[in-house]
Amino acid sequence: MHYEALLRRYGTDYKQVAERHSGDEVIEEWFGKDKVTTARFPNAQSLDFEGLKGRLLSSSYAPKEGHPQYEPMLLALRQLFNADQKDGLVGFDYETRVYLGRLS
Repeated sequence: MHYEALLRRYGTDYKQVAERHSGDEVIEEWFGKDKVTTARFPNAQSLDFEGLKGRLLSSSYAPKEGHPQYEPMLLALRQLFNADQKDGLVGFDYETRVYLGRLS
């Protein structure tokens, strides 16, 4: 399992959030086609388990303590971390997208 699969399996509404923010079509609806400039910036973090756990738990779609999926999700996160960690850290790569334009 990788992190994305963990989110899809345990996230309370991750699928809906991911679909809502996955494409540039939504941005084009706001700004109008050809009226937006896009910039993309690669980012990376090195996280220990507590940092990775904190990142996950700060997400709106992560089940909260007391939810039936909370403990299984943390167990899966620990297994994922243990399988991928090197010297107590995992790499967390992502991309920041910036959109600039006038609203239609």
